[in-house]
Amino acid sequence: HQGLAFYPDNTIADGQHRMYALALADVDKIAIMVTPNFDKSAIDSIDTGKARNAGDALAMLGIANAKIKGTIAKSAMNILHMIEQGSSMRNITVQQVEGFVQRHNEDLDWAIAVGQASTKSVSEACLSEREATEVTFLLRVGGYPDGYVAGYIAALQQGMAPYANAPQVYLSRIFTKAKHAERNRDKLNAMQKYALMLRGAYLAATEQGVSKVAWDPKKESFPTNMPPSMASFEEADAA
Repeated sequence: HQGLAFYPDNTIADGQHRMYALALADVDKIAIMVTPNFDKSAIDSIDTGKARNAGDALAMLGIANAKIKGTIAKSAMNILHMIEQGSSMRNITVQQVEGFVQRHNEDLDWAIAVGQASTKSVSEACLSEREATEVTFLLRVGGYPDGYVAGYIAALQQGMAPYANAPQVYLSRIFTKAKHAERNRDKLNAMQKYALMLRGAYLAATEQGVSKVAWDPKKESFPTNMPPSMASFEEADAA
């Protein structure tokens, strides 16, 4: 189309800036093409240059929290590729992110809610809201029950011990230390943090006591986001 486009529900698909310009120009009449019943799948072919990112494309599709979902999705896609293929996912396109969010929109909504809740009423959360949201999403799509995931994230943020020598306490301590670290050896990059959180979730699922949680990217594959056994959660779900 070359004008204004509207989706079947009458929300605008494309041409918002042209409409805004007309309003500012105080133009009474102008000839402009209007395309009704615009197919949502066709939006991918419009303005797909550097100016439009995944968040923009998702917002145009009417996705709530489009920006954060686009950011989480792109990072999660890369981590899932690391888990499944052993390598980073290169050249992730806007269309790939858009499709991923549409497939996992409900999971992302839930993860965002858990991430936001995890930072409230905590004097110094060891994870940012985005980090908490992302690991919550990864664990949920991996198959961990919701109750376990929410409890694991809360324990991490608060440095709580659900049992003796729980991984959550160790991870909370080193993540907090990394936030204030001045020495490079005490800092953690994003991939290290997510790897440790996934490994910690796996260990905590079987209530393993630990003195530390470690991951060596040179010798080990990226930790899985799947639980040890779904059977181990039956009692927790019943409770």
